[in-house]
Amino acid sequence: MVDRLALVAAPVLLASGLAVGHGRQPAGAPDAGFGAAGQVLTDFGGGFAQVNGVVVQNDGRIVAVGSSDQSEADSTFLLARYRRDGALDPTFGAGGVVRTPFTGGASANAVAAERDDRMIVVGTVAPGDGTSEIALARYHRNGELDGAFGAGGTAVVGFGGTIHDAGAVAIERDGDVVVTGKALAPGASTFQCFVARFDRHGAPDAGFGEGGHVFTDLGGAFNQDCSAIALQRDGKIVVAGFNKVRSGVIMMAVARYERNGTLDATFGTGGLVFADFGGEASASAVAIQRDGKILAAGVAVPDRSGAAIDFGIIRYDTDGTPDASYGVGGQVLTAFAGPATANALHLDRCGRAVAVGLAGAGPSGQNVFALARYRGDGALDATFGTGGQVVTDFGGAGAIANAVAIQRDGRIIAAGSSLTADRLASDFALARYEDGDRCPDGDGDDD
Repeated sequence: MVDRLALVAAPVLLASGLAVGHGRQPAGAPDAGFGAAGQVLTDFGGGFAQVNGVVVQNDGRIVAVGSSDQSEADSTFLLARYRRDGALDPTFGAGGVVRTPFTGGASANAVAAERDDRMIVVGTVAPGDGTSEIALARYHRNGELDGAFGAGGTAVVGFGGTIHDAGAVAIERDGDVVVTGKALAPGASTFQCFVARFDRHGAPDAGFGEGGHVFTDLGGAFNQDCSAIALQRDGKIVVAGFNKVRSGVIMMAVARYERNGTLDATFGTGGLVFADFGGEASASAVAIQRDGKILAAGVAVPDRSGAAIDFGIIRYDTDGTPDASYGVGGQVLTAFAGPATANALHLDRCGRAVAVGLAGAGPSGQNVFALARYRGDGALDATFGTGGQVVTDFGGAGAIANAVAIQRDGRIIAAGSSLTADRLASDFALARYEDGDRCPDGDGDDD
């Protein structure tokens, strides 16, 4: 469901020079051709709405996926498609908007696009009895549900236990769908990481794990979560999240699985790696470079005093060893003018990492969109924004970026939500940024 607190409170883990070229604006500058001065807000008639995932279709149209709730019981999967100029696309759904109800409240938490622009959206459906299950839906490019998937385009699946919360999705080359999140497994008293695979018709893949799923205990006796996923070229599955190893200590966790769902023993220790950045950390995003190295990003508290709450990024070699050539011992901390957390990560056409999230850096200390772009060695890219960083205030009571996509022309789209001034509702919020000059010499495919 929509995390209203995340819009108004900074994330806390404890205890609990500009380049211009070819007529482009400087990298990180708002794209004046998108919405109003680079920003778009979409009001769905009250309630709390937020974007949790965003994709760019082959023709450049933008689909934002999330949820809107007048109440928890009537929240739905919510999709909105925007033209290149940021206006809602009237050829998609009803006036640019598609709502997909489920029995009980539903939250759309992630989206992945197929090559033909069909989209898989995953999330959670809660029938109101204290349980929840994985919800999936597949849409044609025009927003219509794909009747060949599940029952009329949707599928609701549980793997035993009482609670399942799907947080991320990826599509394999053969069309199978891989989902990760957290689950209260049968007999368990705390949440564990789960990974599940479904065939292209929405049925659990019996050849993956146990009847289509695996539960993974990340260690420790407290709650765990896997909220990010990426697929390697060899088909191995990488997920990232956190485990709570003891009361008040949270560690960033990354796990790698073989195609059949077993943990990959060649990665880290038994398929798992952990990082605490000197204090605590949690991952919300993961990406895989062309050379196979793995980037995980989220929030880091460098020491347990909580004096700093920063973007935290770590890069691993293919065997799970922290990459000493990246940052300091494989780790990078990025501070903003206020507590900050990275919620999404994307690699651009030059191989640079673009992280987006929130920072308490608004005029009154309220949350704003926060972005940072990194060079291949983990240093902030000084050609982007101010010293590698950008913040965007939508003028309400707070904003949070949950998702990022990069267009073919390199422009960056950050998407999330903006809380209204009276704090009684929130809107879909999107911003588009210039990417600046061509790739630096020796980087990417664009030189």
